[in-house]
Amino acid sequence: MGLFETTNAFGKDTWLPGLNYELLSEPGTLLGWLGSYADSRVTVDIEGRRSYLKLRIGDSLGQATIAQGGNYPDPGDPTYDEATLSLAHLAHAISFTMEEMAMLESAQAAAVPIMAEKMTAAKEAMSSDIERQAWGDGTGILANVASEVGSTFTLDAVATVQTDRDRYLWIDDANRARYDIVHGTTGAQQKTGFTISDIDEATNIITGSADMGDVTSDGVVVRSGSWDAAGSFRSLEMPGIRAMIDTDNTYMGIDRTAAGKGFWKSVVVAGSSGTLRPLTEELIHTVMNRLARRAGRQPGGDYAGFASFGTYTAYHQIITPGLRYTVDSTPDIGFGRPLEMLGVPLYRGARCPRNGIRLLKKDSIKFVRPMHNKPGDLLNFVNLGGSEFFLKNASSGQGHSAAVVSYLDGFLGMMTTRPRDHALLDDISEVAGSY
Repeated sequence: MGLFETTNAFGKDTWLPGLNYELLSEPGTLLGWLGSYADSRVTVDIEGRRSYLKLRIGDSLGQATIAQGGNYPDPGDPTYDEATLSLAHLAHAISFTMEEMAMLESAQAAAVPIMAEKMTAAKEAMSSDIERQAWGDGTGILANVASEVGSTFTLDAVATVQTDRDRYLWIDDANRARYDIVHGTTGAQQKTGFTISDIDEATNIITGSADMGDVTSDGVVVRSGSWDAAGSFRSLEMPGIRAMIDTDNTYMGIDRTAAGKGFWKSVVVAGSSGTLRPLTEELIHTVMNRLARRAGRQPGGDYAGFASFGTYTAYHQIITPGLRYTVDSTPDIGFGRPLEMLGVPLYRGARCPRNGIRLLKKDSIKFVRPMHNKPGDLLNFVNLGGSEFFLKNASSGQGHSAAVVSYLDGFLGMMTTRPRDHALLDDISEVAGSY
C-alpha cells in the first residue's frame, strides 16, 4: 500500500506518462528475415477475382542423340500445371464513445490519448495476426479441445500432433483476442465470441468468459470469425509456412498426394508417425543432402533455418564440443546472432513451430497483395467521404448510439514459387523444452 493511499477524496491521482504493454509484441524472426509484407521487393501484386501461376513441370521431349543419316526425334512439348493465388481479407474494428472523442484525446485528459492508443493497438493486433497466419498451415486451428467443465476447457497435448505441440504459441496470454470453438470436421459452432481470462499451462486448462457446456472433444479453437461453416470446416485464413513446407496437403490448388505431383512437394524428414527423436548430425546432413538434391545445389547464403527455443538448444548442444575461441572474441555459440548449421544461419523465435527446423529459401517466398495497393499501404482505415469514423447503430430500435466505429482493412496472401526449395526436419525432441 502506498504512503498516501488512505488519504481522502481530496488526494490527487497522477498518471505516469505513456502506456506499458505487457504482452509479447516483439517483431517475429520470420518477418524480420523475409522483409515487410508492404515492401514491393518481397511481394507479388495480383488483380481480378482469381490469379494463377503457370508452372512448367517437365522438359521438352524432343531431345535425342541420333545416328548419322538417322531420323530426327519426335517432338514433344513440356508438361505444364497451374497453381491458384488467393488472398485473405483481414479486418479489425474499433469503437469510440463520444465522450472519448470529446474529452480524452489528450495526455492532459487521460492516461494516454485514447484515439491514438486504440488505433495503434488495432494495427499492432492485425500485424501480430499476419505473423500468426504467415507461420500457419492455413487452417487457423490454434489448439484441439479434450474436454470441458463449466467455463473451462482442457486442451489436447498429444506429442505427435503439431497443433498440440504449438497450442501455446498463440494462446499465450489472457485477453489476447476473441475465440470460437467449432467442430473440427463439420465447422458447426460450439462456442463463439468468447475471451480467455486465465491459462494454466501445467494442467492445459483454459478459463473462458462463457460457459463451455456445448463444447465437445471434436472441437478446435480458432480466432473468432476466421472460419466458415459450409457443411464442413473451411478456414478463411491464408496458408503460410506450415502449409508451404509439406508433402501430403493441397497447396495453392494442387493436391500433393495425387500421382505425378512430386514437383510440388517440399523436403520433409520426419519421425515415425510423428514420434519425437533426438537431433543428430546424421539427421541434419540427411535433410541438407535431400534439399540439395531437390533444389539443385547446396543451401547457401539465401537460405535460413528457423527453430523453436528447445529445438535450437538441441542443435546448440550438438555443436558445443566443437566451440571455437579466438583472441579478443566471443565463443561461437550463438550469443546475439544465429548459429551456423552447415553454412545456413539458424534462427530461434518465440513463434516458430515447435519440434522442428524449417529451412527456407528467401527469394522463392512472396507475399501476395492486391495490385491497386500503393507501396507501404497494405493496411488502411476505411475512409468514406473523407471520414474514418462511422456512427454506431443503436443496440435496439432505430437511430444511433453515442459512439462511432472505425474499420482497419487489408488483403494479403503468401506463396512460394518452388516448394522444393524448402525443407522441414521434423519431430525433434526439444532440450530444455519447458518454457
